[in-house]
Amino acid sequence: MDRPEVAGIAKPDVIVLENVEEFKTWGPLVDNQPCPRRKGMTFKRWVTQLRNLGYVVDWRELRACDYGAPTIRKRLFVIARRDGKRILWPEPTHGPKGKLFLQPYRTAAECIDWSIPCPFSVAKGLARAEHPAPAQPGPTLKSRPLVQ
Repeated sequence: MDRPEVAGIAKPDVIVLENVEEFKTWGPLVDNQPCPRRKGMTFKRWVTQLRNLGYVVDWRELRACDYGAPTIRKRLFVIARRDGKRILWPEPTHGPKGKLFLQPYRTAAECIDWSIPCPFSVAKGLARAEHPAPAQPGPTLKSRPLVQ
């Protein structure tokens, strides 16, 4: 829900957004380059618009590995609520090996079923892999009613 006007029309009680952490630093461009003076202005304006619609807004940068996923990717999560309930964030379930009360981080290797044959290899070249047909575009926001 990166367009606050949609929240004003649909009026969901809760909005959850996941994005790259750099979303917080987005701002206007000058000559196709970020304007350092107005860094973060787009995000701040977006949060202000949600608050003006009656939402309580909070955000955090979370790493998927802290919750059992085998990746160190950091993502920005934004939660906006207008139902009067508190915004609650999960406590990490995983951490460095030996960290008290946390399970050890997982690796991608332990999540891969190595018994499944691989259709390509570096020796054969990636170009030989079978690729699915591209997905057809679905309906856009403009092509369907927001409220029934």
